[in-house]
Amino acid sequence: MNIYSYNEEVKIEEDNSSRTSLYLVMKNKILIGKVNAITRVQTVIHECIHSAQNKIILKFNVIFANLNNLYFLIIAILSLFNIINYATSEMCLWMFVFLQFVLYAVRSFLEIDAMTRAEYLSKEYIEKAEAVTDDEKEKIIQEYIAINKIGIKLYNYTLAIKMLVRILIYAVIMVI
Repeated sequence: MNIYSYNEEVKIEEDNSSRTSLYLVMKNKILIGKVNAITRVQTVIHECIHSAQNKIILKFNVIFANLNNLYFLIIAILSLFNIINYATSEMCLWMFVFLQFVLYAVRSFLEIDAMTRAEYLSKEYIEKAEAVTDDEKEKIIQEYIAINKIGIKLYNYTLAIKMLVRILIYAVIMVI
């Protein structure tokens, strides 16, 4: 798939009750939440890129994330109520660590791909825009570059922390 691939069948809806924008792979729908004007173009392009990404990987991400949540819930309850012994819960912990790393790898891949390509496509779009001056175009493009420079690192950091916290939570439940 090249950088200009797109999904013609995707439905796009505005959701002004939310600040979140996302692509729902199972419904082939993009929801655009409240986004400030300067980042709107990049946000829409980012979600359009998600809609054009490999559907198998996107669906795997959704299904795997839900199974991961279910696994976490089950092992937490079993450990919390001492239904499984410490040795079994330790094996469950290592399996959970493995699942978290797989989830991190898949989600990180999808997001870095969308964030990186969105920056370049947004730049192309803005450069062709006739409604803004050249100075405004440069300011917007520099804002996109700054957002991605921080955003990609921040996203991966946040994703890693969330997954490590879940592992830590289970480890604490295990020893209770």
